[in-house]
Amino acid sequence: MIALPLMDKIDFVRITDAAAAYHLQRIVQNALPPMFHNYIKDRSEFDYISLVQQNSLYGVYADNHLVSMVFLTIHESRSFQTDFNQTRQFSDAVDTVYDFGIIGGLMVHPDWQGHGIGHALVRYVQSLVTNDGLDCVFAETIAGNQASIRCFTDNNFTVIGHEFYPPLNTNLCLLAYVPVAMTEEKLAVA
Repeated sequence: MIALPLMDKIDFVRITDAAAAYHLQRIVQNALPPMFHNYIKDRSEFDYISLVQQNSLYGVYADNHLVSMVFLTIHESRSFQTDFNQTRQFSDAVDTVYDFGIIGGLMVHPDWQGHGIGHALVRYVQSLVTNDGLDCVFAETIAGNQASIRCFTDNNFTVIGHEFYPPLNTNLCLLAYVPVAMTEEKLAVA
């Protein structure tokens, strides 16, 4: 990993500009070879407005430009478990935690790839998860995207499985990060 230049000029924030998020998605998607275009869920600007309103979109700004983003949704007291397991067989690990987050859609502007910006954003999200006292955070990425998988595993995520995701017609790699050691007592209650 290359160290980030000018780290003091980078801001980690909750994204409030849906148009900037939509624009970054388009840049990242267009930089991919055509055979990979379907691997990024094609979200509309309206979808990004919804994510902004839900406070689920985090990003990195450099020189007032959005250069990386990720979605983080928080699920407390297993409120999401039933619906989630009915629609996708994410992992039996969901049964062992109370409060968890799900990361998806990690994107880095092509001009910033290879400079550690994705790693820095993952660490930022980990700090949010730790500060919120969540038991675990799950991440998903395209199974063949080794750079993305490495970004997570280099930051203490563990691969917990793979699954086929029909809307993208591809396999996803599923990862998990436990910010603090869960006690046997807490697991027994779960």
